[in-house]
Amino acid sequence: MIENLDELEKREVMNLLDKAQIPKSWLGYKCITTAVPLVMDSNYCGQKIFLKDLYKEVAKKHKTTASKVESAIRYVHENTRIKKVLGKEKISNGRLLFLIAEYIAVRLRL
Repeated sequence: MIENLDELEKREVMNLLDKAQIPKSWLGYKCITTAVPLVMDSNYCGQKIFLKDLYKEVAKKHKTTASKVESAIRYVHENTRIKKVLGKEKISNGRLLFLIAEYIAVRLRL
């Protein structure tokens, strides 16, 4: 069940990023689709997740560095229309990930 939920969350994140017209080939797209289910899992467990730890975990999965993950996510929210899709004007990396997690939780009624 948990694997199915993670896959469902990932699919919803991909749908949102596609709606914002973010290219699938971008590292930021890949990092966000990996990071948001991790953020959601930490929220379900009541654990606090630190961005530096999240970046490290995502970097391992994509065979890159934590600083490149941070930069790729920042590039997405600074250079695409994701802020408009989420209804926000100015956001940080952490805020972006948590907003997407909230959006997905509402969509999936979790």
